[in-house]
Amino acid sequence: MLMLALASNCATAQSTQNLVGFWYKPSESGWGLSIQQQGARTFAVWFTYDLQGATTFNTLDCAFAGSTCEGDIFTYTGTPLAQITASANATGTKIGTGLIVISSAHRISLSYSIGAVQQTKADLEPQNFVAAAQVPACSLQTLTGAAPRAGLTNYTDHWWGGGSASDWGLQISHQGSQVFAGWYSYSPTRKATWLTLQGTQDSNNPRRFTGTIFQIASGVPFSQITSPIPGSSNVAVGIFEFNFSDGEKGVFTYSLPQLGVVSGALPLERFAIAGGAVNACTVASQAPNILFVIADDFGLDASPCHPTIGSLKPSMPNLQALCSQGVVFDNAWAYPVCTPTRASILTGRYGIHTNVMQVDEVLSTSFETILQRVTKAPTPYANAVIGKWHVSGNNAAANSPSLYGAQYYAGFLTGALNDYYAWTLTTNGQTSSQTTYATTVFTDLAINWVSTQTKPWLLWLAYNAPHTPFHVPPAGLHSQPGLTSSSSDRSKYFAAAEALDSEMGRLLASLPTAVRSNTVVVFIGDNGTPQTVVQAPFSRTRAKDSLYEGGIHVPMVVTGAGVTRQGQRNAALINSTDLFATFSEIAKSSTSNPADSVSFAQALSSAAFSGRSHAYMDFRNSGVISSAVRDAQFKLIDFGSNNRALYNLQSDPYEVTNLLLPATAAIYTSTVNALLAKVVEFQK
Repeated sequence: MLMLALASNCATAQSTQNLVGFWYKPSESGWGLSIQQQGARTFAVWFTYDLQGATTFNTLDCAFAGSTCEGDIFTYTGTPLAQITASANATGTKIGTGLIVISSAHRISLSYSIGAVQQTKADLEPQNFVAAAQVPACSLQTLTGAAPRAGLTNYTDHWWGGGSASDWGLQISHQGSQVFAGWYSYSPTRKATWLTLQGTQDSNNPRRFTGTIFQIASGVPFSQITSPIPGSSNVAVGIFEFNFSDGEKGVFTYSLPQLGVVSGALPLERFAIAGGAVNACTVASQAPNILFVIADDFGLDASPCHPTIGSLKPSMPNLQALCSQGVVFDNAWAYPVCTPTRASILTGRYGIHTNVMQVDEVLSTSFETILQRVTKAPTPYANAVIGKWHVSGNNAAANSPSLYGAQYYAGFLTGALNDYYAWTLTTNGQTSSQTTYATTVFTDLAINWVSTQTKPWLLWLAYNAPHTPFHVPPAGLHSQPGLTSSSSDRSKYFAAAEALDSEMGRLLASLPTAVRSNTVVVFIGDNGTPQTVVQAPFSRTRAKDSLYEGGIHVPMVVTGAGVTRQGQRNAALINSTDLFATFSEIAKSSTSNPADSVSFAQALSSAAFSGRSHAYMDFRNSGVISSAVRDAQFKLIDFGSNNRALYNLQSDPYEVTNLLLPATAAIYTSTVNALLAKVVEFQK
């Protein structure tokens, strides 16, 4: 009987982390592992295919010793699904042994020996069967009383019919208003089989769920599963309803006409395998991760998410996917060059207030940075900076990033690499020579760092691409035809952007589904396109290094956790400084933000967000400070010494006609004065 099998392996050790949830390996679809933990006990149901390719399930009962859990594997025969009306005996047969090993915060491996089959399934992803963005977070608790789990409102757990034995069970994952379940039972020939259920919570009764039952198609024998299963599919075969009377008991009602079962109703209760030690799960208040990606020297004319600006585009399907899944901000401003952009994001302050308005200038450590802010959030974040730093000058100490709050840093400290294939990597103050392509190294480091995190995180991933030197990336990372070192600079620039996109896609694909669904992804270009490769409507003198739109109007997109406006565009005015307040709000920090930083977090879920009334930018060139300011219609550039230009961006978005030429200047005196007054306000 099932309970006898579970009672045969008691122990006192337990895992150092909770593994409750559904696990599977995307590259080997066709099987899954559902784990429940209670006290010292770990119980796993292994949904797979038998040696004939028919659906089946096995169970593994084990107890943890450190990071490993080893026990026996059983298979069962029981009462056919159509005949189950109450608790009944199920016969368990030991068929082998299994081992679960925790390899990192988000990864486990399953090894097993069944007859002549010995295999290891490594790098399984937690909670991969995701029905909603809110994946349950479960913790082991010891509850007392006659019905210790009656008060629980999340139903993630193992459920069965109760009694001393039962011929069926449900592994339920309750995610927000959605529920996903694996139902293991027996076929008309008493063979172990399984179905899946997907349903939605009743908006008027949070204890009621209704949905569809799917039958899993036959697949590849478990001993041969090494890749995705071709042709594997789910077929809808019925409907179901859960009615929970409390957090411990309920009724499972179903109709399966395609399987010969018109209807059935079975009592439900949580499966207790370790006395009073139970899992209490919740989806509330999960702090989202923040993945912040910077593309270096990547302007609007290069971005495929802005198809009307620039006639040629690099192939960047991963960036385009982000734009189709999130909010594209059509009026985002950053600095004309990289150092002040990075300083403004780190501090939430304009360059005039940090004295960083040109490349290679040094940001004072006296300002609070967003890296420091998120570590003090209600749920403290881990943080890392990977890639280009460039806010500590050309002679930065190897440990400079740590002085600004970076808990982990790996990258290069200056403004550019001399060679993407031969460069020096600085990791937490230690340097090493690298001969691997830099964009690939940064991605590898990002993947490795994220995989070890056990709490919310902010990853600042600053790629150097597609910044000079223009070069030929590895062939597998770009699609520029016939690219050689003698190809045009623009072709090599596009190739570097495509390589960035390929590696960013690899990073995103590496995130376990539960992690990805709880991560906000922000992509931004740090300034306009370089003068040698910029495209019309921008000219070389109005690209990077200028306060014209080609220098400061940059691509920006936000997608992921909490972003409900998918595939939409937002016209609100955004400053690079605003990322500080936005990240702070996402991390739920209640600390006040610098006056220069305005959160746009509301825009991720509401089209009603209006944002700031004016955007502002400053720039130091040859010792002279110039500035730009705009409202919804007009933009004023002040070059100093009473040299100014005014443009109507609504009718002239690419700044062709200067309205301050003698023939029209007098008409716009009040407009200029109003914008100059805003400059004075911003510079206080």
